[in-house]
Amino acid sequence: MLESFDVRTISVEVADENTYGLRFYDDINAYAKGRYLFETFTEQINRNNLALPPEWNQMTKIQQWKVKPGSIIIKGNAASQLQMGDRYIGGAKQWYITNLDDLTKP
Repeated sequence: MLESFDVRTISVEVADENTYGLRFYDDINAYAKGRYLFETFTEQINRNNLALPPEWNQMTKIQQWKVKPGSIIIKGNAASQLQMGDRYIGGAKQWYITNLDDLTKP
């Protein structure tokens, strides 16, 4: 899991009652309920900056999740995945949810 982050940017935070995250998925290799989320859309939220090759996630769907208050969230910038192609540079802010049971649909 740590290799999916730029380790220089990692922080650990606790969700509060207003913590929501978004997730791209495709129902092929990535499903709606998954550990990797992002907070909001920015110019950084795209395939290249999330370092998501289509083989891993075609990014055809999106789901919002409410994160249970008190849940542990690991946050940081996505690491590059250059072994999958030189365009997967990473850098977008992403979250890792340690327990999938902490995610509910709003």
